[in-house]
Formats: sequence, structure tokens, C-alpha cells
Amino acid sequence: MEESPDDFESCLCGGKLVYTETNPEKDLKENYRDDESAADENGSMTDGVDERVKLICPNCLREDEHGLFCSDCGGKILQMKNGKVVNRKTEDYLFTKKLPEQSPKENLPSEPINDLKSLFKRIKLVGVLAGIILLVIGILTVFYSVVSMLSFNYYYYDDINYNDFQFFFNVLFISLLLIGISSGVLASYINKYNDLVDGLLNGFMVGIVSSVILGAYGSLTYSVIGGILIIMVGIPVFGSLSSVGGVIGIFICNKLEDFRK
Repeated sequence: MEESPDDFESCLCGGKLVYTETNPEKDLKENYRDDESAADENGSMTDGVDERVKLICPNCLREDEHGLFCSDCGGKILQMKNGKVVNRKTEDYLFTKKLPEQSPKENLPSEPINDLKSLFKRIKLVGVLAGIILLVIGILTVFYSVVSMLSFNYYYYDDINYNDFQFFFNVLFISLLLIGISSGVLASYINKYNDLVDGLLNGFMVGIVSSVILGAYGSLTYSVIGGILIIMVGIPVFGSLSSVGGVIGIFICNKLEDFRK
């Protein structure tokens, strides 16, 4: 006695039974096998089978020469030869390796700040570290340069007049201003983010950490009180300057991104 679809209410796995005249597993093979003969890449004839390798989507049966997924339905592209699926592990690996090279590096959007943890996720160590190095080395270089010039004047002239002192003070002030802002710009530019909050946060972190490092250096080199004063004054001053620089860095990144487009 022959069985019919009416004899079964459902599949043993719980799925719905659908009657079909053909085997779905053979559709992909049969649709891409020539009826009589086909030419290979050199133009020679074969016995009814296309010897060329084709990239075919198993969902919509569309042939696609590029990518891992079908551009129409999004299905995983299969590599077929002689009507059979062949291994694509090598091709998949090479394609995924090329993806970072093909896609342009754009400024990344930031996650919203919901709690303290999400706030710290916005801090990127690479950019902050670069800003800290610039700020600390720059300040120490300017400081010792000014001290050396003052010592040189005092040694040869036995006195430092008001004009000389004012000149060196202005040099020190302008240098610290430029270095503080530049450190924030560098941190924001390296991090490649486009949110102003990221610029403020990462720039402020540069100022805080740099002030602590300079304060510790001052405590070890000169006096503990001097180091504490450096930290207390440096955090608001350098934090503000580097935060402003962070915002400027975000603005520069956005303008450069618009220019590339």
C-alpha cells in the first residue's frame, strides 16, 4: 500500500509537511547543470557539465562573483563546480582578511552614557597615553629651558630685571597653554571619535594624569609641598586646557572626515 501526505499529520520533528515533486537538495545542482553541453574557460566543449567554478546563492540561485553573501537576499554564497558545492574556507578567509583594507576608517559613534561603567568605556588609552606623553615631556622641557635661561642671565648679569622676568613668564605661559591644548587635540585625533563628550572626557583625563605625574616628579625632585601644589593647580588648569584641545581635536576629525567624502 502506497503512502500519501494525508497519512501524516506532521513531521516527527514537529515541522509542517509540504508536498513537492522534486528533491529540494537537487535543485541547486540541476539548475546549474547544462542540458547538453557547455564551453569551459578555454572555449572547449565538455560532456554536458560546466567545468567553471561559480559562486551561487543557494536561496535565490543568483550567481554572484564577489563577496561572501548574496547582494539580493543576503544568503551565504557557495562555490560550485560541476554542479557540486566545493569548499570555500580559503576564499572566505582571504575575503574577510581584505575587508579591513577595503573599508575606509571613519570616526566611530560613541555609546550613550548610562552609568559610571559606560563613562569609562569612552576613555581610550592609546590617545590618552599619547596626550600624557606630549604634555609631561613638553612641560618639563619648557620648564627647564626657562630655568636655564634665567640662570644664564643671572650668572652673567648678577641680576634679573623686571623686563627679563616678564619675558620669560610670558614664554612659559604661552608654552604651557599651547602644550596643554595640543595634548588634548592629539588624544582626540588618535582616538578617531566624533562625539564632543569623548573629546572633553579624554582631554580631561590627559590633564588629570599628567598633573599627578608632574606632582609626583616635583615631590621626588624638590619638595612634597611643591608636588602637592602642582597637583592641586595642575588638575583644573591642565584638565581645562586639554579638554578644550579634545573638543578642537573632535572638530578637526569631523572636518577631515567631511573633506574625504
